[in-house]
Amino acid sequence: MGTIGKFKWNFTILLFTIVLCASQCPDHKPFASETGCVSGCPELFYIRNTTCVFDCGNDFGDETNHCVPSCPDGYLYRETLKTSGKGMFIEKMCIVYCYYDEVISNTECIKRCPPSQMYLDIEDYHQRCISICPARKPFLINITFQERDQICAKSKC
Repeated sequence: MGTIGKFKWNFTILLFTIVLCASQCPDHKPFASETGCVSGCPELFYIRNTTCVFDCGNDFGDETNHCVPSCPDGYLYRETLKTSGKGMFIEKMCIVYCYYDEVISNTECIKRCPPSQMYLDIEDYHQRCISICPARKPFLINITFQERDQICAKSKC
């Protein structure tokens, strides 16, 4: 084997060793990052399997900063525009409560119901977007309150 063939073989072994080592972090530093193995992911990063990532992609970030395919039962989610050195992306976070100025649409916290839906006050001081008023609040009232257009009510004004 000539010098060039030996160089290619050694380079292939070195490359295989680097890839293998980077994918197998030791127990005391179990998370892989762009700079090597670390004991924990830094603030603002998420854990995807055993890798520190800045963005969960299509997944959701949970309250322990893990990337999960969906939020647990009983949780809501909020989408927020985030920026990084690599550009902008939408962060989807699993949360327990919406902000006071948000409404619940399905399981998402948003600022305003879609035009085809109306608002329903619910017991936890949030409003929910719905398509049809329920029997307990059958009347639709046009109202302008924090930009709310229509709300379900118990009686007509």
